[in-house]
Amino acid sequence: MIADAEIWARTANRSAPLAGVPVSLKDMIVVKGFDSSMGYSAFTKRPMPHDASLVRLLRDAGAIPYVKTNVPITMLSFEAANDVFGTTENPHKKGYSAGGSSGGESALLAFGGSRIGVGTDVAGSVRIPSHYSGVFAIKSSMHRFLKTGNATTVPGQEGVPGTCSPMAKTLEDLETFWRAVFQMKPWEYDHSVSPGSYTWY
Repeated sequence: MIADAEIWARTANRSAPLAGVPVSLKDMIVVKGFDSSMGYSAFTKRPMPHDASLVRLLRDAGAIPYVKTNVPITMLSFEAANDVFGTTENPHKKGYSAGGSSGGESALLAFGGSRIGVGTDVAGSVRIPSHYSGVFAIKSSMHRFLKTGNATTVPGQEGVPGTCSPMAKTLEDLETFWRAVFQMKPWEYDHSVSPGSYTWY
């Protein structure tokens, strides 16, 4: 999304809490006009018609989504490999896994290609790749972070819900991003977010 991101950067809200901050996104996070294939070849060349609630908040906060990162097919795997984009390897040891399912995010952060990213987590999908790649993440509790409007491989899943969760190169970046999202009143963008869960920022 680099060419579009350069255009978005020119009109970014410079007085907002994330003014000019480039943010990388796991492939399943929906950006209008771009695929969210999740590694399925059948889902390529199907640009999404809308932005997910998180992307709308990020834009209003002045952030610039600029790249989508690799995932395993179906998401439910501790790797990041598929037939569409190939395999993301560990940024510290070629031939080893970067973890998953947010392995593309963790590798990009570890390489310095991003400072802030957003992955998703059901059973370790930001925590495991962050550990493998040596970056930071916080697994959001249910109803604490925006999630509606994204692509999914398990529609209707409620028993063990996935949550969008921030990832960062440093703990300080992670905290800055988390506080900025709180300041934007995310419950006004996503009905699934509980206002009562945001008691500090």
